[in-house]
Amino acid sequence: MKGLRNVGLIVLVLAGALPTANAQVIQMQKRTISPTGRTAPSPSPAPQAESQKEPTRLTYLERLAKSPMRDRYTSGLKLNPSAWAVGAYPISYEYRAGKHVSWELGAVPVYRNFWRESIWPAHSGLSILQGEYAWGLGAFAQGKYFFSKPAFQNGWYLGGHGQYRPYSATVSFLETNSGGGTVLQTIRPFRRYYDAGLLVGYHVRAAERWLVDFSFGAGVRRLQLAEAGEFINANSETVAELAPTAWSAMPYVQTSVRIGWLLPKKR
Repeated sequence: MKGLRNVGLIVLVLAGALPTANAQVIQMQKRTISPTGRTAPSPSPAPQAESQKEPTRLTYLERLAKSPMRDRYTSGLKLNPSAWAVGAYPISYEYRAGKHVSWELGAVPVYRNFWRESIWPAHSGLSILQGEYAWGLGAFAQGKYFFSKPAFQNGWYLGGHGQYRPYSATVSFLETNSGGGTVLQTIRPFRRYYDAGLLVGYHVRAAERWLVDFSFGAGVRRLQLAEAGEFINANSETVAELAPTAWSAMPYVQTSVRIGWLLPKKR
């Protein structure tokens, strides 16, 4: 019994002498060493791919602004509503002949000059007899030089201008002849304008096939006219006579706003 007691004392002494061990978990991290001795950074996760954006579609005019010589429109038809107040109704055709040059030719139907008659009567020498207006046909031509861009694009130009406008009327009346019968007499008073001058203008490309042409011109106008007058003949009848043709010259200025429709180039 004494021997067993000694063994138990030895076990207790040994158990009290040993320190209490706490269980610890050590986590090891693997490191990659580059040949230069530096630690290679761990690869970052790839970013998410951005949604693909649709390419921006440029309008025809925006593409034209970047490539000014790729315009497929080289000619166009024009109307001039600003001339309607003077009884002229021009319609014209403009052709781009080169990089900076264009030609414009047009027909000018004329009927009644409303603007002039608001200041001067059409037949100031007639008080009883009345004249009937007649249609006439004139013409005009222009040559233009464009400073920076070709015709039909936004840009300034300088040009020359020539125009012919014939206004006329018909005055009819009955006159007694020497035999006592009546005869229908007709005279045709007229005014004819011959203009020549310079003009400066600006083309505005309003849309792919629409154009607005603003211009201001000045020059010299030659006027040929034969006015009508009336008198009382031997039979106490009011009759008309045509005055001799007269010529005069005067300066003139004009403004114009033309609207154009561009014609595609033949492929």
